[in-house]
Amino acid sequence: MWWTGALLAGLSCGTVACSGAVSQLPDRTDTWLGGVDTDAVDTDAADTDDTLDTEDVGPASGVRLNEILASNTDGLQDPVDGAFVDWLELHAQGGAVDVSGWTIADAGASLELPAGTTLPAGGFLVILCDDQPEDGALHAGFKLGKDGDSVTIRDASGRIVDTVSWIDGGVPPLDAQTDDTSLARDARGCWYRDATPTPGADNR
Repeated sequence: MWWTGALLAGLSCGTVACSGAVSQLPDRTDTWLGGVDTDAVDTDAADTDDTLDTEDVGPASGVRLNEILASNTDGLQDPVDGAFVDWLELHAQGGAVDVSGWTIADAGASLELPAGTTLPAGGFLVILCDDQPEDGALHAGFKLGKDGDSVTIRDASGRIVDTVSWIDGGVPPLDAQTDDTSLARDARGCWYRDATPTPGADNR
């Protein structure tokens, strides 16, 4: 089941799982090349237990997980060492959003976005999941599991903004992932498989 904003329900778009752009890709110095208003931010501390309830889920921010590639063998390369690395992409569907202090986590580790990180209106932010955080602020300290994993975004208060998981034997497209084929989201919020990933750009 996916969660987004304050919605606590799974939707179905047939056989897929459902819930103007400024590209942002990392360069060697982690300068970024180049998103809905957060007027109603809940500042209460999030629960610390493992139970997901309504108090753990933050208000809709307009930011969502937009594309994930858990097995990259010939696509986007790490600008530091040229390696083909797993990656995920955030998308701001409306106005600019300050995502400073937000965390992005898989099943075992997390990345905290540094101060001053802003997703521009309609923009994208690509996170390299290479387990090499020493390479820059937007290099996550984890890799993504092809046969099963999860990704969760939390805002600076610790509340869930969006999350998705996939597992071997799950319902397609949220089952084991295929080399060089991303999990991508359409305009309705539905996940589908894309054999031509588009990091930092609109999904096809």
